[in-house]
Amino acid sequence: MKIFQEIVKAPGVEEALPYLTLALQYVKQHIGGDIAVEEKRDSRGQTIAFCIDWRQAKNKRKAKIEAAQVMAYCKALPLETIKYEGQPFLDIYPCPIDKGKALEELKRNFGLSGGILYMGDSKVDNAAFKVSDISIGVIHGETPQDLDCDYWIRFEDVASFLHLLLSKQLNFSADLPLVTVRK
Repeated sequence: MKIFQEIVKAPGVEEALPYLTLALQYVKQHIGGDIAVEEKRDSRGQTIAFCIDWRQAKNKRKAKIEAAQVMAYCKALPLETIKYEGQPFLDIYPCPIDKGKALEELKRNFGLSGGILYMGDSKVDNAAFKVSDISIGVIHGETPQDLDCDYWIRFEDVASFLHLLLSKQLNFSADLPLVTVRK
């Protein structure tokens, strides 16, 4: 996290980054062109995580086998691997991910006690949904239905919703267009 000018890293991240680099090299050498690799970078441009994604693969079976090999390789390293059940992608991190703890840290550092709106689209967002005041699940083709959010919004409506929220001086209400109450 970057809080003002300070970069705050989770314990163990620096020690795990060489393993992440090793895993990324393995991925680039052992997967075909059918799998997309998305490097996640920090504010200085350093790769701190990556995702492998075979949604667009022409040969899904082969891509799934290659992804399983990558996951096995990464699990043998001191890295955090997240496979989203039934989804054609996985994430590799240098440490366990706790978005709720990260949101709590941001709230504390910025002196915020309320009015926090959090949007997310996967189970790893559930911890942050629980510590936010307004939690919105973003619906797209791969969104799991068991998110712990209060509201839903379609992925294609996110930009319009954010513009609308700005026009309302960031005052959220459940009756805003584009947002539905979770049932």
